[in-house]
Parts: sequence; structure tokens; C-alpha cells
Amino acid sequence: MKTIVHVYDYLHPHKGGPPQVILNIARAQQAQGSSIRLISIDINEPEVQAFIQSELIASAQLFSLQPKGIRPIFSKALIRQALEGADIVHLHSIWPSPNLYVAHYCLQHNIPYILSIHGHLRPEALAIKALKKKVGLALGYRAMLTGATVVHALNESEAQDIKNFGLKAAIKVIPNGVRSEIFQEEEPRSSIENLIPALKNHEYLLFLSRIHPPKGATRLAQAFVRLSEAFPQLHLVIAGSDFGGIEEIKTVIAQAVQQQPTLQERVHFPGFLSGRAKQAALKHALAFCLPSDHEGFSVAVLESLAWGTATVISTACHFPEMAQAQAGWIHELSVDSLYESLVEVLSDTDTRKATAQKGRIWALDNFDWMQIEQQYNAMYELCNV
Repeated sequence: MKTIVHVYDYLHPHKGGPPQVILNIARAQQAQGSSIRLISIDINEPEVQAFIQSELIASAQLFSLQPKGIRPIFSKALIRQALEGADIVHLHSIWPSPNLYVAHYCLQHNIPYILSIHGHLRPEALAIKALKKKVGLALGYRAMLTGATVVHALNESEAQDIKNFGLKAAIKVIPNGVRSEIFQEEEPRSSIENLIPALKNHEYLLFLSRIHPPKGATRLAQAFVRLSEAFPQLHLVIAGSDFGGIEEIKTVIAQAVQQQPTLQERVHFPGFLSGRAKQAALKHALAFCLPSDHEGFSVAVLESLAWGTATVISTACHFPEMAQAQAGWIHELSVDSLYESLVEVLSDTDTRKATAQKGRIWALDNFDWMQIEQQYNAMYELCNV
């Protein structure tokens, strides 16, 4: 039995995709007999512990890097305890401070570790708070990057970003996945209609991600304004935690209300969705849209495909395989291109349904977490596990 340590800063479900990815792969690893340890800052919070318990099939050892303000002073003993007897150390993302502390401990004690980049070496990502990141690289993060035994990329585009950055470690490309059993269940539309009663008897487009400007929800709102005259019964659901993007979207809608008085009643912000409400929102959407400026490998995209929902994403989602499999629609990073893709989806029911069904079969056949776990095992072997 292997003991695997996963390290990230926040495992709260509202923190975006990485917590869900980490717990899904940990669940698959537990199913194969591995023992799991988790290190994070917020792991003692009741909501986080409830989330961990709901996602895993067995208990995991939990380690919290506290107190927050002076972690470096008190972290060594805890890290030593968390890593004692471990077979593999897996760091998720670049910038979380727990990753830095764990990596430096590993380097001091000759412990190999895996580093999953999660899209953070893309030029667009490095440009955000660029000065702060340059300082961070000089103060220790570059040593963390160069010290990794294996660097994990989510797709070939990200693998190229890693090479362009100059890292010499072995690179392993492994995508995210889905838990196939979830998508075999019935999920009634009432689970989302109870939350948003206005959706009853109406089709809707769905955005499901952090509501952060680079995720492209404003672009979707602009396309929806253009669509709404030709499709006056269509609604738009913008679901997710607000990371500074909602006000811009609301401004777009408010400006359009002057010409379309009922438009505001057709745009909904239900907040963060989880559980049955999330699954129902995905399954019953007319189309799921992620017009993001940059993505590593969106789990929401895979979940949309697995439900058999028409899936519309930007080229910057870096998932060309979806188009190659004829499983969805990929648009350029412009409102015009997104609008044209959505018109195709909305106007041709037969093609939409056929493409969505093809996407469902393709996603479930190729991206089940139990298959992905085997690829992780092969990556771990590069650390001589």
C-alpha cells in the first residue's frame, strides 16, 4: 500500500477546481488501496472537513499549516510528520505557500516530489501580478520549480509552457477526469428549478466557474444580449463564487435593458453550486459555455460533456481534442465568434443533440478518474516509487 501526500493551500470547495481535482484523484487512489494524507491551510475548518469526508471513500490523515502569519517557523515539525514514511509527495500548483515550505523540506532531505502546474506557467497567468511573481521566483519559488523530479501538465499546450519556462525535469501529461458513476444517475430538473424558479419551462445557457474576469463570463453576457432578441425565451445562468466579475456582467445587462426591458429577469446569479443543484444545472442546460481567457483543464467542461450537454468553450481552454472528437464547439476569443457558435447550437437541434451525445460517450470512455489514476501511477514510478 502506497502512502501519498497531496499538498495545496485551500481545500474549501468554493476555491475553484483544484480542491475537487485533488480529492477526486485521492478518491481513485484510495480505491486502489493507497493511504492518503492532505496538507492545507484551511483543513481544520468544519466545512472543509465535511467536503473531504463527502468526497473520499475512506478517512485521510489531515495536516493544517497554522498559524497563518508565522507558518515558516512552525511548519517544519508538521511537514516532517506528514512526510514520514510517505511514498510520494504531490504538490498542486505553484504559488501556494504550503507548497513552497514542503518543497524546500523535500529538497533539504532528498525527498522526490511531483509538481502539478495547473496552468500557472502560461504567459497569460504569469502576466497577472507579474512583479510579485518575479520576486517570488527569486525568493524561493524557482528552486521549488527546478527541484521537482517530475512536472505534471494537464495538456500538451501546458507541457510546452513548461519547456518554454526552462524547466528540465521530466514532464508527464495527464488530464483531469470525472467520476463516471455520477453521470449514470437520474438528476431531476427540479433540483435547479427549485433554486431558480424562473427557469421552469425555459431553456438556459450555463456558465459554471469562478466569476473572475479571465473566465470570460462578461463575454458570454455580451453574446447573450445579442442572442436574446432572436431567442426571447432563453435564460442565462452565471453560477459560481464572485472573484470580482459580477459587477461587470451586471453592467452589460443593465445597459441592454433599455432596449430589452425583460432581459434582466432572464439572467440569474445563483452563487456557488454543488451537489444535486450543480449536477442538475449541467445536465439540463441547453448549452454549457466556458469562454475563458486561459484554462489548465476544466473539470466543468468534462462534467458538461459527461452529462450529454452541448459544450461550448474557447480556444484558450486548450482542449482541441474536443473538436477532433466532434464532441463540442470551440470558438475564438471574441464575442463575435462565441455568438456564432451559440447561434449554431441554438438553431440546429438535431446537430446539437447528436454532438452532445457523442461528447458524453467520448468523455465517459476516456476521462474516468479510475483510468486517470493509472496514469498517475505511471508518473509516480518516475520518482522510483
